[in-house]
Amino acid sequence: MVFDIVFNDDLLKLRSIVLIKVIYYDIVYIYFIVIGGNNYASSNATIVSNGTVIMFLFTMPYVLAEDGNAARSVYLNCWWSDVNEVFYHQSQPVMCYKSAVSDSLLTAERIKNYCRAGFIQWGSATGFSIAETTSPTSADILIDGVSRATAIGRGVSLYAYAAVLPANTTYVDIGVYNGKNYTIRKFAARVNVLFIENSMNSESEWRKVAVHEIGHALGYTGHFNGGYVMTQYFEDIQSRPSTKEFNHLGQIYDRF
Repeated sequence: MVFDIVFNDDLLKLRSIVLIKVIYYDIVYIYFIVIGGNNYASSNATIVSNGTVIMFLFTMPYVLAEDGNAARSVYLNCWWSDVNEVFYHQSQPVMCYKSAVSDSLLTAERIKNYCRAGFIQWGSATGFSIAETTSPTSADILIDGVSRATAIGRGVSLYAYAAVLPANTTYVDIGVYNGKNYTIRKFAARVNVLFIENSMNSESEWRKVAVHEIGHALGYTGHFNGGYVMTQYFEDIQSRPSTKEFNHLGQIYDRF
């Protein structure tokens, strides 16, 4: 809320004008003019007594952006995450796979197969096809088979099977759903995904891990325990995202 007080006895013969700007998720400007002294009439309203309050109400698509400037609000169709932000890739992300562990289930070739399957499952939400490179420096998403010690050294929990490391992002907009604001950001740097050796006992288990982590790598932040894939509990992960999970991420790629 911003208060601007302007004194101008010549203009409109007002003792003071108080401007109050109120910002809701729906965006509302409210102007209060406090009259002191003579009567005042305008083309917008007529108020005629001392101490009377004139209120002008304007509804506008306006929110306060992260940098303090005005930003256009984007109305979302749903929100199925336990956090208040979502990310996206501006263009087709390119994936790269590598592995430095002896786990036979985590060779670079097997990681590629797991992640291809996971990426395909999210395809209808993002509109992306599979794009790959053998050069890690050229990748937008780098999936790496690592040791437990390496994962812990990079900040991953001792009990994790896999992780998507924090990536640099750029603020884009505010999304509004059901009276709440959500931050929309785009990836501004490579996304690193770690698969941790000796965590799973079969290819089918790694495929479940992959579809979950690829969801994060595509921008699905947080978890949705009512979903099929983005639940935080491994035993509840299924082979493909639910309609709610598709819609949650898909609405961002549809708009941006």
